[in-house]
Amino acid sequence: MRFGLGRRHPPGPRGFRRSDERIHEEVCTRLTLDPWIDASELEVRVNGGEVLLEGEVDTREQRWHAEDLAWSVLGVEDVLTRVRVRGLVPGRPPAPPRAHDEPLREPVMTEPAHPSRLSSFRTGLEWGGVGRRPRDW
Repeated sequence: MRFGLGRRHPPGPRGFRRSDERIHEEVCTRLTLDPWIDASELEVRVNGGEVLLEGEVDTREQRWHAEDLAWSVLGVEDVLTRVRVRGLVPGRPPAPPRAHDEPLREPVMTEPAHPSRLSSFRTGLEWGGVGRRPRDW
């Protein structure tokens, strides 16, 4: 199998296997340095190249991102996730909203004043014919 067709990393020397300690250290380092995850409530365990993530995070995106970070480490064979989202844990209040979670104050798009004229709306791209790219490119 060629690299890039199903493998995350190129193959190493025959018989090479990273130790669980090195994998553990790199997963913890990546979680610590990542600005999108508060990893203070996460625990990482490694056994035979399998990474187990346990704990809580604020959002589903942080949970998915933590799993992706673990998968990106060289030597990881599998990632098991037992990470809960704080707002979804029964009996626990959701995490307080942060500044970037605030709703938009103004709508991004408004409806056109005359919906009947929507069909004449031009995107600004004019095609020069079949198989050709737009002229504005």
